[in-house]
Amino acid sequence: LAKHFKFKIDDKTKEVVLADGRISKISTHPIGINYEKYTIAKKTEAVKKITDFQGRGGQLILAIERADPAKGLPAKLMAFKYYLKNLAAEHGGSLSKLDIKNLASFLVIAVPTRSVQPEYIAERQLIDELVNSINHDFGTPAKDGTWIWKPVHCVHERINSPEEMAAIYQEADVNVVTPKRDGMNLSAKECIAASHAAMTDTKAVLPTATSTTSSSKIERPVVMILSDRMGAAKQLGDKGAITISPVVPDSKDLKACFIDNLKGLATAFKDALDMPIDKRKARLASLAKSVESQDAKWWIGRFETDLRMAYERNIKTKVTTATPPMTVVRNLFFSGLPTTTADKPATAVPAGGVGKP
Repeated sequence: LAKHFKFKIDDKTKEVVLADGRISKISTHPIGINYEKYTIAKKTEAVKKITDFQGRGGQLILAIERADPAKGLPAKLMAFKYYLKNLAAEHGGSLSKLDIKNLASFLVIAVPTRSVQPEYIAERQLIDELVNSINHDFGTPAKDGTWIWKPVHCVHERINSPEEMAAIYQEADVNVVTPKRDGMNLSAKECIAASHAAMTDTKAVLPTATSTTSSSKIERPVVMILSDRMGAAKQLGDKGAITISPVVPDSKDLKACFIDNLKGLATAFKDALDMPIDKRKARLASLAKSVESQDAKWWIGRFETDLRMAYERNIKTKVTTATPPMTVVRNLFFSGLPTTTADKPATAVPAGGVGKP
């Protein structure tokens, strides 16, 4: 703020007083989602093509991210490879004799972004190389070239609607959202809403005895793995999500930059996949309660309250402000509740009105 405003801190009230006398309130406003919107799932043919892939394991780990270096998709894949190596070591060095129901597959939806920039092209190439390497080293191919068990299934596609997103979320037994550094990551909240809706749906269809391409969320609720460097983890980390640091200091060179925490994420994969059903249910219920109560309406109300408090504080000190807070809020949200899945930064709110978020 010092770069953009001339201000001082009142030693008694700890308020920020701008050069023109206005009192400014600085606060964070973690955005919520339209909870109900992600409780409605529609498993279209496009969704089935993504989720019902050949060789899908008994449990499904899901990552839906932009193919952006900050999202850490290569690190997720390398950690999954680390997990598979440990699992193979526990079973005589090979996974080929394990029943597919006891194996997990990793569904990676790497949404294309900035596809003409060199660093993003390199990111996609690295993702594809890791996928091919893991499938080659650990997968179980059939003689006809198909898959008996496919460890990783990766698609580079955009999802068209919230209903389709919800259907994909409901397929997940584990959802991993571990960016190296990011904003809120509302996809974590969307997944919780969709998965809890499926868990509490008494009309949910149970899988057949031979099915390995669908699972009952009533029987096996999702486990969330979140990065401690994303905004949503601050709200959800103590509500039931597994929270890890995606990067750690390099033990070989303490002065160097951080390196990917592959061991920590691999351990999180194991803990999530091995988590008992009753513990999954309790954790998801706690997460859903938090996400539903702190939804988009809650966010708007909290935002408006801070605006009104700052406005009234300036009225008392006889400092006029440009626009009453209710007018500001209505101008910002005239089209109704925000429904975008784009990450939203925390918002600093000056008392004299706000610009566009």
